[in-house]
Amino acid sequence: MSAEAEIAGNRSKLTRLLIAGLFTGSGACALVYQVAWVRMFALEFGSTALAVSSVVAVFMGGLAWGAVWGGRLGLRSGRPLTRYGWVETGLASYAAMSPWWFDFALRGLSAGAIGMSESFAWLAVVRLVAAALLILPPTILMGATLPLLAAWVEKSCGDLPVHRVGTLYAVNTMGAMAGALIAGLLLLPTLGMKGSVLLAAGINLGIGLTCVWLGGQSNVKSAMSRGLDLGMTPNAKPVVKLGGKRSTFTPSMVVALAGAAALACQVLWTRVASMMLGASVYSFSMVLATFLAGLGLGAAAVNHWLAWRPHRAGRLLWVLLLASAVAIVASSAILPFLPQMVVQNYLRLGVGADGTRALLLQLSVASALLLPATFLMGGIFPTVLAAMRSPGRALSGEVGRLYAINTIGCILGSLAGGFVLLPLLGLRNGLLAAAGMMLAAAAMVDWHGQSAKVQRINLVLIVMIAAGAVVLTPSLPPLLATSGPQVNMPRHVTIDSDGSGIRPGSFDSMAKLLYYGDGLVATVTVTEDVEADGTTGNRLLIIDGKPDGSDFGDLPTQRLSAHLPMLLHPGPQDVCVIGMGTGCTAGSAALHPGVRVRVVEIERHMVEAARWFSHVNHRVHDLDNVEIAVSDGRLHLLNRRRAYDVVISEPSSVWTSGSSNLFTTDYFRRASGALKEGGIFAQWVPLYGLTPHDIQILVSGFQDAFPEVLVASTIVGADLLLLGSGRSFHLDTDAIARRMEDEAIANDLRERPVSVYDVHDLLSRIRLTTGDVAAMTQGIRERHTDDRPILAYRAARNMHLPTRDANEALLARYAGGVLPLFKLPLSPPEDDPRLWNSLWMLASAYETYLPGGREAAAIREWLGGGGQGIRLGDF
Repeated sequence: MSAEAEIAGNRSKLTRLLIAGLFTGSGACALVYQVAWVRMFALEFGSTALAVSSVVAVFMGGLAWGAVWGGRLGLRSGRPLTRYGWVETGLASYAAMSPWWFDFALRGLSAGAIGMSESFAWLAVVRLVAAALLILPPTILMGATLPLLAAWVEKSCGDLPVHRVGTLYAVNTMGAMAGALIAGLLLLPTLGMKGSVLLAAGINLGIGLTCVWLGGQSNVKSAMSRGLDLGMTPNAKPVVKLGGKRSTFTPSMVVALAGAAALACQVLWTRVASMMLGASVYSFSMVLATFLAGLGLGAAAVNHWLAWRPHRAGRLLWVLLLASAVAIVASSAILPFLPQMVVQNYLRLGVGADGTRALLLQLSVASALLLPATFLMGGIFPTVLAAMRSPGRALSGEVGRLYAINTIGCILGSLAGGFVLLPLLGLRNGLLAAAGMMLAAAAMVDWHGQSAKVQRINLVLIVMIAAGAVVLTPSLPPLLATSGPQVNMPRHVTIDSDGSGIRPGSFDSMAKLLYYGDGLVATVTVTEDVEADGTTGNRLLIIDGKPDGSDFGDLPTQRLSAHLPMLLHPGPQDVCVIGMGTGCTAGSAALHPGVRVRVVEIERHMVEAARWFSHVNHRVHDLDNVEIAVSDGRLHLLNRRRAYDVVISEPSSVWTSGSSNLFTTDYFRRASGALKEGGIFAQWVPLYGLTPHDIQILVSGFQDAFPEVLVASTIVGADLLLLGSGRSFHLDTDAIARRMEDEAIANDLRERPVSVYDVHDLLSRIRLTTGDVAAMTQGIRERHTDDRPILAYRAARNMHLPTRDANEALLARYAGGVLPLFKLPLSPPEDDPRLWNSLWMLASAYETYLPGGREAAAIREWLGGGGQGIRLGDF
């Protein structure tokens, strides 16, 4: 070889390495866009399963369309690398404008659609049209990138072009994995959606311009014009036949089935992760990143093997499909052992309150569940590409067609996983059905030279694997599935009696299962504790393994969330409750005379589960003045104007994915528009899983939306209720007392453990008024917003941090009680014994509920120790 040829060869290698690196970055940018754009749509069009799935389906449909277009473009282009560069540049330009363009368009389309109709079918149509208009253009460009690079490989590399395309597919997938991790763990909480998209667009622009420059520098003749066989090394055997005479379309069906099985598994594995690790933004990011990592590593490993054994591609494909099916079955088989695995890893890693180690725990569980199967799945695409490659046929066209078919299969699999397999078959059977898709694809593979006897043996093996999977795979007991090992870790560890150490506890439960449902949004369970003597105890509502309501311990919050805003409002008529929960809040609100209550719940199974709490929710399903709608509560509120006197928002915890959108400053501001003049908005806030600084951030955002704010404590050390209004709260104690005399309301409030017997008990739950809140949040600049949901990430990391005492101390430091609402004079009038009596009773109620608190002390300080001898019965 001459020196000139050697230099040219080295330059060619460096170019290929550079392109591979740039395509890795392109994959990372694509995932940043996807994460941000899906969130933008969810914020404006709802986060129901159908809403998110329809956006993802359009996203992937654009990739498929772009793959076909890119393949044809590559055939016609003399400089495919230059065209690839311009495609990346165009994508970067669109992405840079997308935060503002999407915001403007989505708000208009969402408001217009809701203004015309809230019907399920109508919103689905408008959502699809919006997704097509906004997401199809950039995703078509994304889909064209791999076929264009395949065309460049074909024209510049005479040896092993299929192998090099497989390498590009692998590095792009690994880049996507990196993008999913970086976007989910770093960019969104630090830069927000807009900043993340702009950063990715800047990187994308650099990739595009670099490739335009490289394309202009290259002057390589087409390898085909040099008479080289693009599909083989010089000594390779003839290219493999896939499918034989009996099944002309087998390659397309195989790659479509494999894609469908893979995405169906991703949906099911994501639900498993949410139940075992908690439905946080981190667990979703870990599952997505692990899924993509497995695909990328598998593609790289198989592609390397195929570089030297291309003639064995058909047989390898059969093995990969069969092994993928077995790995999926294995992931189903380990489900009953996952809770114990989570607890053991928790103890082994010493997680405790360490958020970073908690992420390692989630990564280890996700890897055990996903990596074996996804590694095998990752090799399927490059293997099919190698198996169906024919000399003389343009590589870019084949890559585009194959990629498009695979993507269409992914779309169908994703929709089937979320809307068919999970709700109808459940987790275990859904995974077995996905494994069945892989086995069906394996049955279609007929590599060249395969004898009839071998075909029969293969078929028998496939049938045996399918039968063994159904018979031998253990089921996942519902109580174990919803044990929530990560969320409820203190319940699943045992402390030695001598205090010498901790160890995994038993998952055997005395609870009785009353209801179980795998829904489109969440898995909902109702359990009832069974005592040793056979008597029943606390009844729990459990969402994805996290307790979210009960028929005793949570009653104070569930009922006071209704009665406090309802009684503080002078005459409520139209009320909206966001979130069904146990139904107690809606049922209590409906007790007030002349009230119409609308409940908006995103998960259908939640509505059904609430029937098991009819003994405490006043049979809310049967009340004539209650309407229950299965819809997205945020979407409902954001498009209502002056519709309600009282809105009560009871989402799950701040760290829960989806629910975190119901704690943002933007949500509070826009939800305030749903209130009539003088209306009251009530928001539940937990005192656990949040630091004092987090509480200040959340309350600051609430105060941005509502000029007048009250902070009430429904369960000391556990739950707060923020009450906001556009005008000053009118405190008419006589009117409130009269309304509390209603028999149904009085009984509802007096029942233990609510234990509110009169107006003073009720008012003693109010701890901070507007001035106190302003003092507590002074100097707080950070906000939990739609664009930058910082608390969703912080709360997920602080899930087990012991913050209750610190949060209580924060409230106690600023709590002045309800006294400012009385609009009292500077000193107590000596001739108003009724006022004196009322305030002494209020101070006594505060002292009973919050012993030693500043609230009671503030009242006594104002009274100056007077009031001796005032008869308590005067008020």
